[in-house]
Amino acid sequence: MLSTVATAALSVWLHDSTTTAFDNWMLRVLYNHIGQTGSQPLLGISEPMLTFTLLAAVVIFAALVRLWTVVALALIGPLVALGLTELVLKPLVHRTIGKSILQNDPYPGFGTAFPSGHETGVMAAALVLALVLHRSPLPKSWRITGWVVLALWTVVAALGLVRGFYHYATDTVGAITLTTASVLGTALVIDAATHASQPRSPAGAERQLTRRS
Repeated sequence: MLSTVATAALSVWLHDSTTTAFDNWMLRVLYNHIGQTGSQPLLGISEPMLTFTLLAAVVIFAALVRLWTVVALALIGPLVALGLTELVLKPLVHRTIGKSILQNDPYPGFGTAFPSGHETGVMAAALVLALVLHRSPLPKSWRITGWVVLALWTVVAALGLVRGFYHYATDTVGAITLTTASVLGTALVIDAATHASQPRSPAGAERQLTRRS
């Protein structure tokens, strides 16, 4: 709910805009502390090929062990998030890429910017993996470590997109809030559908995505 409200508020605030004071501040901080050499590896961790590969691995593994709710989540959740990003919010918000406040060159992105499609992909993969960890039988300390790694990946990917002049900081924030609402909402719908269509109980029944039994 909070993620949905935050996404809506950001969409209204950034409609037909370019940069903001927060975006300018973030870019200056990152530009002053991360050189051009360091910015390239940061951009690499938001590559769509990486996120698609991770999601495909989840789908294949879950299908092999017959965890169909996980298969559905890994397929539907990211598609909903990316569809809302590219087909709904970007055209509606129509936030354009302006010139860098530090260089007299345009940002390398094309078209509209909010929310960031790259960050949407990263956040979608991270949330799917986080939910898989949530329902896994791994020790709690391992699951917490995994969640921390996924959170760091999401944040560092966002910083890389900003420092590489591909997006404004608020584009990545919007991608995070939108994807959180989309993927978690999808997980809740899948849980509700599974609960409604299957009687509870048998020993081998699948656990819900959003609750550990």
